[in-house]
Amino acid sequence: MSRSPNASATLWRRASFAAIRNRPWLRHKAAFGALVTSGGRRYTAPVTDVHALLAESIHPTAHEAFALAGVTVHTAPGGLGPQELIDALNNLPPGPVVVGVRSKTKVRAPIMEAVPRLTAIGCFCIGTDQVDLDDARRRGIAVFNAPFSNTR
Repeated sequence: MSRSPNASATLWRRASFAAIRNRPWLRHKAAFGALVTSGGRRYTAPVTDVHALLAESIHPTAHEAFALAGVTVHTAPGGLGPQELIDALNNLPPGPVVVGVRSKTKVRAPIMEAVPRLTAIGCFCIGTDQVDLDDARRRGIAVFNAPFSNTR
């Protein structure tokens, strides 16, 4: 099965629009980023005021990729328990929040409820078992993973 060149861009837009549907503070372009064309290539312009919490020693290239997109990166050295994760996310500066986890940190419904500005969850591991996908879908939170990458 072949994928069109813009398939991942289409999936990203669908996930992004789902993530902002019920979040009025994300509806302006400055927080979301605008889709821009340069030299025939399409990309999302840097976003502002977005903060990412990367837990469990995720590889530095993730930090670099987020920084290039204009996202401020914060780190937590190991796996976080539910209350630790809630506290860490709520202590980030104002604006949309993204969290990146590996297999030890679980992102369940109570965490998503306690952090209403959570916009996306990145699972830097093989699956997404550590995320309550039904609750994330219901809240419009995009969930992605990196199954074919060494993220450690």
